[in-house]
Amino acid sequence: MALYPSMDAMLRHLLDYMLFKEFDPDLVEFVGEAFYALVILRHSVYVTLAQQLLESQPTLERRIRLKNAFEALTAQMLSSSNAMAKHGGSQEISSTTAVAINGLLDGKEFKAYFNALLKFLMNVRGFLRVR
Repeated sequence: MALYPSMDAMLRHLLDYMLFKEFDPDLVEFVGEAFYALVILRHSVYVTLAQQLLESQPTLERRIRLKNAFEALTAQMLSSSNAMAKHGGSQEISSTTAVAINGLLDGKEFKAYFNALLKFLMNVRGFLRVR
């Protein structure tokens, strides 16, 4: 049983929302902040959700494209969280978690993450929404 079922459900909902639902583009930044925090806090759930989505793709081409997009986004999120943990003087997840919860990605790290998120969404939203 998951320790944080409400966080897991919210992560699942945000991923579904970003990938499959119509939404106001002005909300991407806010949704992206929440998504970032939840991925950092519940990384294993994020990996499981990404894997389930990959496995549900009907063609190898789509699976590869989606896998590459997830890998790029995940690498940027982990890079940003590690950079902020270093700024905080600690490499431990507790420091990273505090950064994620408080939304304290500095401008450089947030911009890099946000650009990676936008690239991810532009790369996969269209083909995922067409079944």
